[in-house]
Amino acid sequence: MTELCEGVQPPATEPEEKRNDDKKPVTIRCIMLFDGTMNNKTNIESRISKNEFYEATRSKKYKLFGERVGEGAESYENGFTNIASLDGYMDKEPAKGYDITVKIYTEGAGTINNAGDKTVGYGIGMGDAGIKNKCEKGIIDAVNQIISSQVGGQEIKPDKQYIKLLTIDVFGFSRGATTARYAIHRLLKDEKRPIKKRLEEHGYDTTKVEVCLTGLFDTVSSHGISFSNDVRKLELDAVKHAKKVFHLAAAEEYRKNFSLTNIKSACGKGEEYFLPGVHSDVGGSYHDNTSENFYLYSGSPTKVKADRAALIAEGWYREDEILYEEEFNELGQPVYARTRANRNGIRNAYCQIPLKIMAKAAREQGIPIKADLESRADSTISEFSDLKTLDNNIAKYKVTSVTAFPINDPLLKRIRHDHLHMSSKDSLGLHPRFNDKGQRWRQAYDG
Repeated sequence: MTELCEGVQPPATEPEEKRNDDKKPVTIRCIMLFDGTMNNKTNIESRISKNEFYEATRSKKYKLFGERVGEGAESYENGFTNIASLDGYMDKEPAKGYDITVKIYTEGAGTINNAGDKTVGYGIGMGDAGIKNKCEKGIIDAVNQIISSQVGGQEIKPDKQYIKLLTIDVFGFSRGATTARYAIHRLLKDEKRPIKKRLEEHGYDTTKVEVCLTGLFDTVSSHGISFSNDVRKLELDAVKHAKKVFHLAAAEEYRKNFSLTNIKSACGKGEEYFLPGVHSDVGGSYHDNTSENFYLYSGSPTKVKADRAALIAEGWYREDEILYEEEFNELGQPVYARTRANRNGIRNAYCQIPLKIMAKAAREQGIPIKADLESRADSTISEFSDLKTLDNNIAKYKVTSVTAFPINDPLLKRIRHDHLHMSSKDSLGLHPRFNDKGQRWRQAYDG
């Protein structure tokens, strides 16, 4: 059996055939951004403007597995992710070496632009707002933008131009990262309609299609009922077809239903780093100055006490911010316990650090991103001395293996308390996972 990375070689460059027509060559860079589950910048903008679409959702109740998860639609209430931020700071000018640059943002699984959220898409990543449909939507939008693009103020025409080179970059967060990886397969290797064939259907000759950068924030698939076969079902090892893969993973995400899919198949073309924080600390979407008031974990008193002590030791909570409750049997013996968080004033500026890291990686691959991104991020980070220190020394905390993560670092303890969020809780679909030693732990699949 061939192991991952064994015998994987970049394809040989094929010499371009001489053409016997007078069509002019055009080179196109296509940047595709896939947002995370329940993340939708259009819906957030609707909330901010309080338009009729937002007002319509506020009167509805959405349910997941029989439990009410909120009034209105969650995607309207979330904050902007790092994918939405990247989308906003992409330069409209063509990337260096290309005649045309197009950009496509696709909203996250479980959401529909200016409509109610979809339970199936949110819960299991399937249905009309699931991973596969979001991928298809992104590809359709990409083709439409390509065929309607312009060079020198003139729309390209299949009888006058051919596409000499189409370079595609994909970005994604959460299930959007899964969608981006699945998109690589659909764009390049789909047996029926890869993007080259789709363009041919519109009359465009396309000489070469490539995927340059795959930029990922914390890949989570959670597709269907069983997640262990998602790599095969969704071709998540398609990252091996990209020229460069850059993955920022959350070192402190522990929810059972948020297993990580790594980029092992990318081999020497991939860089994967584990950063402080949970899933949406790395990918963004938290509001500023939030509070945590929920049950964290329940079980045997011994296990609950140990987990409470660990969370306090790591800086997540102070003694009075994590309450301990017990229930007793008829003999007065404790048989059940649970902890409840009560922490206030958690800031959301930390996600600017992963955003800056990704923007730097993108620029190194020739993707045009405005310098305003760093200006805004630095302005936000500089408000907090600990965050500024972390940003200036991020190389120490950006590790290539979660086992190398400096979990007991004094600076990180302060950062956790003031800036990082607790994503796992004693609630449906959000329970923490523990290893055999009773430590919070995350499942990871090779992708």
